[in-house]
Amino acid sequence: MVAAVAGVDLDIPPFTEGLTNATPAYLRLNPDGAFPLLVAADGTAHAAAAAALKALLGTSPAAAKWADWAAGLDAFLPGWVDGIVGTAEYDAGKAAAASGSFRSYVGGLEAELAGRAVSYGTLGAGAAADAAVAMSLFPFYVTVMDDKVGRGGGTKQ
Repeated sequence: MVAAVAGVDLDIPPFTEGLTNATPAYLRLNPDGAFPLLVAADGTAHAAAAAALKALLGTSPAAAKWADWAAGLDAFLPGWVDGIVGTAEYDAGKAAAASGSFRSYVGGLEAELAGRAVSYGTLGAGAAADAAVAMSLFPFYVTVMDDKVGRGGGTKQ
């Protein structure tokens, strides 16, 4: 949605976690295999949400604010997710700290957007906030909060 409002035409190829992001072509763009991945028109690959937001939304104050918000999440969220899904050692202390930080970030988002009229037809703060949330939390949603979790798929809480 944000790309469409920004007038950016995105080519979104099919993606299967663990397969697509492990191909040699993907790993040339992003050696860590992180996703989502935005490849800009100039060929620059942006795996971090903050950098991708700046590439999509430019340098507006709203884009900068939410890019900083996304960067804050990027600092702790991937390590927390890795411990939850078992791709790294689970550390209860780090998980508790990350959970607290996550609650703080989401609380800040809620406070910022509470009672604010948001126009989705322009690239205002609402669209930038949506993009920040979507790009920062996408890996969390697909790896932790997917239907496997609903069936008790072995995650640590």
